[in-house]
Amino acid sequence: MKFILELELLLKSKCPILYINTYEEERLEYVITKFNNDKFNFSILYWDFVNGYNGNPNYNSIAMRNPSQALDFIYDLKSPYIIILRDFYLFFNDNSIVRKLRNLVSYLKKTSTVLIITANDFKIPISLREIINVVNFPLPTEYEIKKEIDRIFYILGQTSDNIISNNLIRACK
Repeated sequence: MKFILELELLLKSKCPILYINTYEEERLEYVITKFNNDKFNFSILYWDFVNGYNGNPNYNSIAMRNPSQALDFIYDLKSPYIIILRDFYLFFNDNSIVRKLRNLVSYLKKTSTVLIITANDFKIPISLREIINVVNFPLPTEYEIKKEIDRIFYILGQTSDNIISNNLIRACK
């Protein structure tokens, strides 16, 4: 998958902030987690405005409803992390958030920590475009859809018929 190769290259080159455009947030997080477990083994934290941080019981609910605190908290993390900030682009209209992101870049590079901002819309202020790498998360391929359908059949204890499987693949595309 081209996305995985691009993500690997960006992580190895210590790109501090990635902006991934997708409507499939759950699938994106699954792909990133699986890829990380296979290749890097960074710790992963997730943040969203409503629930704050999760992914580590020690950090649950930190920075709930506070995007500025979510960025400040990153300075307390010691090991390499992948931090997924869900819908964080919605706060780009706040000048203090933009400034904090710019200030955070050098720290992220030193600690090999990566911020991944997930979004379903492309809204990056001009002042952040030089520090953010944009990556598009593609729709699943036929092969990926087939793997998922086979997995579902396996969980259900059913065998997949080629005709049914092919029809499901076409319907999912």
